[in-house]
Amino acid sequence: MITKKARGMHPNSSLDTHNYSPPLYDIFLGGSCGETVWRRELVIPYLKKRNISYYDPQRAVWSKEMIYEEAIAKENSSLFLFVLDPTTVNATSFLEIAYFATRQSPKLVVVFLDRKEWSHKAHPLDLPDRERTCDLIETILTRHSVPLLSSINEALDYIDEMIIGDKPWKAALADKLQRIPYLKIQGNRTLRKVSHTMTSLRSSKSTFAKYCTNVVCLLAVQVLFIGLLVYLCPLGNDAWLAAFVLVFLLINVAAIASIPLIKRWKGAKAVPTATLILPPPPLPRISTYTLNEKGEQRIGATTIPSNTLRQQPHRLTRQSASGSFLKPTPVGYDVFLSCSSSNELDWMTQRAIPQLEKNSLTFTSSVNCVKEMKMPLLHASSHILYYIPSYKTFLSGMIEIAYYIGHSDWQVTVCVPREAECLVLLQDSNHDPKTVQTVARRNECYQMAFCYLKDMANRRQCRVFTHCEEAIKHIATKHKLAREQSVEPHEPTVMATSKSEDRISVSSNLLISK
Repeated sequence: MITKKARGMHPNSSLDTHNYSPPLYDIFLGGSCGETVWRRELVIPYLKKRNISYYDPQRAVWSKEMIYEEAIAKENSSLFLFVLDPTTVNATSFLEIAYFATRQSPKLVVVFLDRKEWSHKAHPLDLPDRERTCDLIETILTRHSVPLLSSINEALDYIDEMIIGDKPWKAALADKLQRIPYLKIQGNRTLRKVSHTMTSLRSSKSTFAKYCTNVVCLLAVQVLFIGLLVYLCPLGNDAWLAAFVLVFLLINVAAIASIPLIKRWKGAKAVPTATLILPPPPLPRISTYTLNEKGEQRIGATTIPSNTLRQQPHRLTRQSASGSFLKPTPVGYDVFLSCSSSNELDWMTQRAIPQLEKNSLTFTSSVNCVKEMKMPLLHASSHILYYIPSYKTFLSGMIEIAYYIGHSDWQVTVCVPREAECLVLLQDSNHDPKTVQTVARRNECYQMAFCYLKDMANRRQCRVFTHCEEAIKHIATKHKLAREQSVEPHEPTVMATSKSEDRISVSSNLLISK
């Protein structure tokens, strides 16, 4: 439900703070819904005591119209709190976590109450997918430095730090309910800074003491050696002075020369670690050519001297050359084939690859690269085709798609066959009513999550298909249009030369990449 504050009555809206314009909501309470009570029993009472505004998306009955309403609330919130209760499916929450973790704005905190219980509390056919979902979410949150907590109390402390602690001091002290928490947070931060400074000083002191100890030991060895030499071999004063200097230098030289040997000895005792050296993704060959006044390729040697090219204005860059001949060229592959399953790959070998070769599109896939190389190849590909082959990996596949869509610079096309959208029990098998109810609830939650995923894709102008051939045809069409635009002739820009010359040099001889 939408609370009174969630309708826009921000607690600090009446404050006269010219330099502080808070969002409509401080907290978006995402996560498990259904019959869960963590919002109204734990979080909402705490937020009211702190005068923190919030948006509660939990409703008795869900409808598709709520997707747009929640999207508006998310865009006007400064922090997302997602609590994953193991008693619910949490399909939609996982998608939103992956999507907003990629965007890195606004701030995000996730509470997974009991991962082990959730991953083992499902239909036997869904257990492997749930394990993959947990691993995928942890990988995404770790990659983007999103805190993953195990209790709601930890999340409430984090909310105080982010919402109240980061406020301007005038705005925080003007609110009676936030004044004491703000002073407490600032006091704790000061204590942490002092503790960190003291730790650094102790570390520096320890290092300096170790250095002084080594120097004293070295001097003691020298004095002892020279004293022993004086006792055993009595000589004249001048001879002893020369011997003292010589011995002093020899001992210091020996000590300095032994440092590399000591380091080498310590390195030999250390446990060796394997280092994986990955090759960079292959880059396309680049060739250059010049254009004439009509935008056509110039054949043969150009009549424009090379120094003219160096005299071209530097403002014509890729960022500013909307009407020039400089066109961004994709690096790497045209298409990256990604799949939610590592076993069901017939679609790739029998349907996708022949169509891509037919359309002269270069491609690679997650099957052909090691795990560490996947992200660089995704960044080096112009387009991503993601395929979910069956219901066995539907949830983890949707999460990975949401993660890809969250990258604003990635072009993603999705293909989900009809048979992959739901788990169908065999009619001739005898299933107990609880299993039937669990599967029905599972399919309902997955369909709801799929609606949210299609809304995310629609906002990013990503297409969702049910047939692989249609998806590849769409990708080929987009690449064809991009190629046509890259070679489309433009109005050449002329640049006058010296006054004594009547000729002009056409600036259409700028180099472009095929």
